[in-house]
Amino acid sequence: KARKAPAPAPAASQSVKAHSQRMSYKEQRALEAIRQELAELPAHIEALETEQHRLSVAMADPTFYQRGSAEIAQTASRMKELEEELAQAYQRWEEIDALEG
Repeated sequence: KARKAPAPAPAASQSVKAHSQRMSYKEQRALEAIRQELAELPAHIEALETEQHRLSVAMADPTFYQRGSAEIAQTASRMKELEEELAQAYQRWEEIDALEG
């Protein structure tokens, strides 16, 4: 009968695993930056949504359209910017969430 090679000791396999999971300084900083960004995203999104809501309420007021055309155009433009910024923020959140696994 042929003998099987002994399985590696658990401590040895854990040591190799721990070494392979170590990150370089640069990788650690990048991971910290991503985690910081993830922590800040909810507040950023909330601020964008609050501004969007405030502008929506203002634009829903019939007297809003009695204002100057420049102000109306600026507000409409800002609403479009907010939609784009929110879409980007949610997309980034999904990307980071996928990285965090």
